[in-house]
Amino acid sequence: MEKVLDVIQKATSKINVYESDNFIDDGLDSLDIIRLVAMLEETFDVNIDGMDIVPENFENAEAIANLLRRKGHEI
Repeated sequence: MEKVLDVIQKATSKINVYESDNFIDDGLDSLDIIRLVAMLEETFDVNIDGMDIVPENFENAEAIANLLRRKGHEI
């Protein structure tokens, strides 16, 4: 999970992922999500479909980890 948090923090400087309970409410916007998706795909060698790019999948670190698990990556 630490690697997931590191990638999220690198994708955006707007929020502190270690303290935030809801990234969207704390300022993660659509551009941040696109940047985050690209970094997640590269780091974890997964393909995140456009249908998966919804706020619910990016609300917090656990939601992102669950998305990666659904894409076949073990966290």
